[in-house]
Amino acid sequence: MNRVYLGIQKKALCGSFLAVFLSFPAFSQERPVSEKAPLLLGEIAPLSPALEDVSFHADFSSLPDFSQGVSAPIPALIPVVSPKDAQERKEKDLFPSKRNENPPLAKKTDGAAAKAGIFSLKRKKPKIDFDGAQTPASQQGDLEAWVSQEEGVALKRMFLNISPAGEAKGAVAASPSRENPDYWYHWVRDAGLTMNAVATLYQHERNHSRKRLYLKMMKDYARFSRANQLAPTLSGIGEPKFNMDGTPFNGPWGRPQDDGPAIRAIALIRFAKTLVSEGQWGLARKLYDGKLPTSSVIKTDLEYVSHFWRQTSYDLWEEVKGHHFYTQMLQRKALLSGAELARMMKDPGAADFYEQQAELLKPEIERHWNEKKGIIVQTLDQDAGLNYKKSGMDSGVVLAILQGAFEDGFFSALDDRALSTVVKMAEVFKNLYPINRRADAPGIGIGRYPEDRYFGGNPWVISTNTFGQFYLRLAEAYAAQGFISISDRNLAFFQSLDFPGKENLRPGLKIENSNPLFEQILAALRQEGNRYLETVRRYANPDGSMSEQIDKETGAMISARDLTWNYVSFLREACEGRACLLNLFPKKPKNP
Repeated sequence: MNRVYLGIQKKALCGSFLAVFLSFPAFSQERPVSEKAPLLLGEIAPLSPALEDVSFHADFSSLPDFSQGVSAPIPALIPVVSPKDAQERKEKDLFPSKRNENPPLAKKTDGAAAKAGIFSLKRKKPKIDFDGAQTPASQQGDLEAWVSQEEGVALKRMFLNISPAGEAKGAVAASPSRENPDYWYHWVRDAGLTMNAVATLYQHERNHSRKRLYLKMMKDYARFSRANQLAPTLSGIGEPKFNMDGTPFNGPWGRPQDDGPAIRAIALIRFAKTLVSEGQWGLARKLYDGKLPTSSVIKTDLEYVSHFWRQTSYDLWEEVKGHHFYTQMLQRKALLSGAELARMMKDPGAADFYEQQAELLKPEIERHWNEKKGIIVQTLDQDAGLNYKKSGMDSGVVLAILQGAFEDGFFSALDDRALSTVVKMAEVFKNLYPINRRADAPGIGIGRYPEDRYFGGNPWVISTNTFGQFYLRLAEAYAAQGFISISDRNLAFFQSLDFPGKENLRPGLKIENSNPLFEQILAALRQEGNRYLETVRRYANPDGSMSEQIDKETGAMISARDLTWNYVSFLREACEGRACLLNLFPKKPKNP
């Protein structure tokens, strides 16, 4: 999601033509608008008024401490405020200073609320002040206490970027930052990942008031997405971003970006399946109508993905045009999930077609494994964009495995090729950044790719969270599988962990769960995952906010502040392998 030209320094603008060219590669070779016509979907009607309802905004100043569970007070639902009044809602009202006697994140709840909570682990609450505390959570010794605190902060700040006051309902701001860099846009990719988290919240919420809030968020997002699809853009359905008022961004950019429609479809498919399970067939049919030409948001995206997955597009960092492992994994998941929904909605012909295209994608995705390098290479068949990403290493590959793996296990975290890729990348980044080489470094800060030059090339919060999530998910996957097999490809990965007896591992060894070594390996995996959490904790701001990047020299938060994707990625890592928010949910008692 690199907004590549926004971070260019003045010296680059005044430098040689070559320097400028390298700074604008995604645009200097940008595909002419006429090169490929947008997907013809016939007469596409706007989303049905059935998705409309009484508008309201949530007053997030009263949002409860989510670590205390769903029985905490619900955000008040208030009428839409005028644009003038909306501008007066300052961030200080949402994040009270230590002068407040009872800031939201410090509220107490009774024991029953805690027992009914989303989070299964009991955690001590850290001392924290939002105006620069003397004892911030980042300096506490208890990682679980910090995670508990940060979950509430991440949820609040994620919600603040969804349908922000004064902007179109359903728009999701990538960041509140409006200069150096300007991320005040609705990126289709970022928004889809965010709203997939909201769809998960809706799916598992049992409190009716809060469930109604999440329902409203999803319906607003569906309407806004449909408007995006119908808007006159330069690249059709593959348009990467929109202004926050919903109008197209028609400036120079790397387009199309075909991960966006796939991710948007995945989020709305999750939502639609939940609606079906609840018996809300009418609303589900507005999201997927099973017709051609289609009038529905999900089927429009699925038709686009199924017809255009062969074309090259720009990667998730918006810098290189080609065929990308990340994009193709998300496209495959969208098609397989879409096929399931199509069958639910009595559209078997489309379901068959989507499954056929997903099957055709498999050998294309397999091509990304490079046996000689021992890594999954992010991009193949490059035809435009940056020309200096030579290593093939990219944290987007790990993101793809976590976000795009389907239930069939294809390129899941258990895949030996994934393990080989992760350990090689971790070693490169460990030696690349000065903060990783400090004696007191809690773990490794992970960048996007080794050659990165954006803002000087630094660790990213997204990437660091993703690596932590990988180790935690792997531990749970092995626990469910009941054994660990050592191979030539994954031997180096296991030997990089910290547990006794690793020097005795050899290819061909199968470690059953009855072997004490099995639990030692799982513990080592969890320990390694937590080290990435420790790294994020070390460098996060005292108030729990997170910017896009971590300065490789100083560890300071830099680039776009309050990046929405940061909070989504944190919630996924913090909850991976635990019965909490974005993973497995404990059974909770019904509300009285």
